[in-house]
Amino acid sequence: MQFHLKKGKINPYSEKAKYFAQWKQSSQQNLKKYKKGKTTESELNEWMKKSIDKFDKYDEHNS
Repeated sequence: MQFHLKKGKINPYSEKAKYFAQWKQSSQQNLKKYKKGKTTESELNEWMKKSIDKFDKYDEHNS
């Protein structure tokens, strides 16, 4: 899933862009935890599934 803010597909000041930025930061933090051994791969995968579902629901309601 890629979003090209510079190409105008998503307004960088929109709620959707802010939500995506928060999601990206959170996913990077979870990946760091996984690399340090503080979480398991299955926990990381579960978080990703939940977060993608949440983003899809947000996208449906706010598009």
